[in-house]
Amino acid sequence: MWEASHEENVISKMNHDLHGTIFADSGNENLKQMVTALIERVHRYLNLVHYKIDMSAEIAEHCKIVLALLEKDTEIAVGASRIHLQQAYQRLRDNFK
Repeated sequence: MWEASHEENVISKMNHDLHGTIFADSGNENLKQMVTALIERVHRYLNLVHYKIDMSAEIAEHCKIVLALLEKDTEIAVGASRIHLQQAYQRLRDNFK
Protein backbone atom coordinates (compact mmCIF):
# COMPACT_ATOMS: atom_id res chain seq x y z
CA MET A 1 0.00 0.00 0.00
CA TRP A 2 1.18 3.54 -0.82
CA GLU A 3 2.27 5.71 2.09
CA ALA A 4 2.79 9.45 1.84
CA SER A 5 6.18 10.89 2.72
CA HIS A 6 6.56 13.42 5.51
CA GLU A 7 6.92 16.26 2.97
CA GLU A 8 3.75 15.16 1.16
CA ASN A 9 1.87 15.09 4.47
CA VAL A 10 3.13 18.60 5.34
CA ILE A 11 2.04 19.93 1.95
CA SER A 12 -1.34 18.25 2.20
CA LYS A 13 -1.95 19.66 5.69
CA MET A 14 -0.75 23.12 4.66
CA ASN A 15 -3.11 23.18 1.69
CA HIS A 16 -6.00 21.74 3.68
CA ASP A 17 -5.53 24.29 6.47
CA LEU A 18 -5.21 27.31 4.19
CA HIS A 19 -7.89 26.45 1.67
CA GLY A 20 -10.18 24.95 4.29
CA THR A 21 -10.03 28.11 6.37
CA ILE A 22 -10.70 30.37 3.39
CA PHE A 23 -13.65 28.32 2.18
CA ALA A 24 -15.06 27.79 5.67
CA ASP A 25 -15.18 31.56 6.06
CA SER A 26 -16.85 31.92 2.66
CA GLY A 27 -19.90 30.03 3.83
CA ASN A 28 -20.08 28.24 0.47
CA GLU A 29 -20.02 24.54 1.33
CA ASN A 30 -20.38 23.41 -2.30
CA LEU A 31 -17.35 25.44 -3.38
CA LYS A 32 -15.37 24.14 -0.39
CA GLN A 33 -16.16 20.52 -1.31
CA MET A 34 -15.34 21.04 -5.00
CA VAL A 35 -12.00 22.71 -4.35
CA THR A 36 -11.06 20.20 -1.63
CA ALA A 37 -11.78 17.31 -4.01
CA LEU A 38 -9.76 18.99 -6.77
CA ILE A 39 -6.77 19.61 -4.49
CA GLU A 40 -6.85 16.01 -3.25
CA ARG A 41 -6.98 14.72 -6.84
CA VAL A 42 -4.04 16.91 -7.88
CA HIS A 43 -1.98 15.78 -4.88
CA ARG A 44 -2.68 12.10 -5.65
CA TYR A 45 -1.55 12.61 -9.24
CA LEU A 46 1.57 14.54 -8.24
CA ASN A 47 2.48 11.82 -5.75
CA LEU A 48 1.96 9.18 -8.43
CA VAL A 49 4.44 10.88 -10.76
CA HIS A 50 6.80 11.73 -7.87
CA TYR A 51 6.54 15.47 -8.46
CA LYS A 52 8.56 17.42 -5.91
CA ILE A 53 6.80 20.58 -4.79
CA ASP A 54 8.95 23.65 -4.17
CA MET A 55 8.15 23.94 -0.47
CA SER A 56 9.85 27.30 0.04
CA ALA A 57 7.84 28.87 -2.78
CA GLU A 58 4.58 27.31 -1.61
CA ILE A 59 5.12 28.46 1.97
CA ALA A 60 6.12 31.98 0.93
CA GLU A 61 3.10 32.32 -1.34
CA HIS A 62 0.74 30.96 1.30
CA CYS A 63 2.21 33.32 3.90
CA LYS A 64 1.50 36.34 1.68
CA ILE A 65 -2.11 35.22 1.34
CA VAL A 66 -2.54 34.60 5.06
CA LEU A 67 -0.94 37.91 6.04
CA ALA A 68 -3.26 39.79 3.70
CA LEU A 69 -6.27 37.95 5.13
CA LEU A 70 -5.19 38.72 8.68
CA GLU A 71 -4.88 42.39 7.71
CA LYS A 72 -8.34 42.12 6.12
CA ASP A 73 -6.87 43.45 2.87
CA THR A 74 -9.03 41.74 0.27
CA GLU A 75 -7.28 43.25 -2.75
CA ILE A 76 -3.84 42.10 -1.59
CA ALA A 77 -5.22 38.65 -0.66
CA VAL A 78 -6.83 38.23 -4.08
CA GLY A 79 -3.66 39.41 -5.82
CA ALA A 80 -1.48 37.08 -3.75
CA SER A 81 -3.86 34.20 -4.49
CA ARG A 82 -3.71 34.87 -8.22
CA ILE A 83 0.07 35.05 -8.15
CA HIS A 84 0.21 31.79 -6.18
CA LEU A 85 -2.03 30.00 -8.68
CA GLN A 86 -0.06 31.33 -11.66
CA GLN A 87 3.30 30.44 -10.16
CA ALA A 88 2.17 27.00 -8.99
CA TYR A 89 0.84 26.32 -12.49
CA GLN A 90 4.12 27.49 -14.06
CA ARG A 91 6.21 25.34 -11.69
CA LEU A 92 4.06 22.36 -12.58
CA ARG A 93 4.43 22.98 -16.33
CA ASP A 94 8.18 23.53 -16.04
CA ASN A 95 8.52 20.22 -14.20
CA PHE A 96 6.92 18.25 -17.04
CA LYS A 97 8.82 19.79 -19.98
